Amino acid sequence: MASVTHTNHDIDSFRCSIVTMQNATSNLGEDVDPSEAPECASCGERIIHAAAHRVETWIDSDGHVQHRHFCDPECQARFADR
Repeated sequence: MASVTHTNHDIDSFRCSIVTMQNATSNLGEDVDPSEAPECASCGERIIHAAAHRVETWIDSDGHVQHRHFCDPECQARFADR
């Protein structure tokens, strides 16, 4: 069974998000509640069983970690073409 822990930390005036995944070899979508699954930034679909799932992560101007999820590389490309 996979479990994910998400914690926030302040380190030297920077806000950091740390995501820890236990058992990264678990089945995709195992124990994912659809209401808590991330939404694709391009098409809006919930991402539950997507082997091609992509995540973009960056630090915004306020020093906060931001991210957006995509179903697959095609959705990611459509979003970039906006």
